[in-house]
Amino acid sequence: AGTIAGARPIPDLEFLKDMEAWCAEFKGKPMVAFLCQYSAHRAPTVANHYRKTCPPTQRVVVMEGGFRGWEAHKLPVANQSPQLSQAAYDNIALKMGGELLSLSQV
Repeated sequence: AGTIAGARPIPDLEFLKDMEAWCAEFKGKPMVAFLCQYSAHRAPTVANHYRKTCPPTQRVVVMEGGFRGWEAHKLPVANQSPQLSQAAYDNIALKMGGELLSLSQV
């Protein structure tokens, strides 16, 4: 695991809890892209919530394949962390997804 250079990693629950502040911070950006490990659940969920609040002219996109897709295409990864296996990171992502699901159903 690691990060994409130039990306701003913001935990999904933190983003959802302070959506108005993030919308204000990103309001001048023509596009805001969301991704998570695979961009299958967390990123689309947060992006959909953001779309409801962001300026109507702002493009909101979800990066297909997420971080794993980025890695699979051998694109540059910063801050690589070799401490855990891919399976361990997958388990963390599943736990975070469950937390996000329970929050978004409230």
